[in-house]
Amino acid sequence: MHLWGTPGRVDAAADAAIRDVVSVYCRFMDNFDDAAVLELFTPEGQWLRHGEPPLRGRAEIAAWLGGRNRGVKGRHVASNILIDMQGPERALVTSYFMVVKAGPDGAPVPLSMGEYHDIFQLDQGRWRIAQRQTQRVFRAG
Repeated sequence: MHLWGTPGRVDAAADAAIRDVVSVYCRFMDNFDDAAVLELFTPEGQWLRHGEPPLRGRAEIAAWLGGRNRGVKGRHVASNILIDMQGPERALVTSYFMVVKAGPDGAPVPLSMGEYHDIFQLDQGRWRIAQRQTQRVFRAG
């Protein structure tokens, strides 16, 4: 039985804070604000990426972020965010994502779509990503 929509299932403050992290992640990625992206992860945070070696800890995540092509203008969009509180300091979060980049003529071109499967943890008074698993469903080209 699913409990979605049940009043009181999720703490409203935790819900808002977690949704904020999912949203600002997209903005920070699009603006190449690597320091801000890193702050969204716990110090030991892991990023399990579809078909790529896992990134473990902020140093590995920072190295990957620093290697991105900053000449490509794009936008990340997250939606369909579902939060399952596992206790006062842990939540399982799933969301859909779409990444769109600018094509040669400047028109938007879908790059990929998929799902984020996240484990959020309350860390130093802030909700942060302890683990993000990226599962691509579609990829252009």
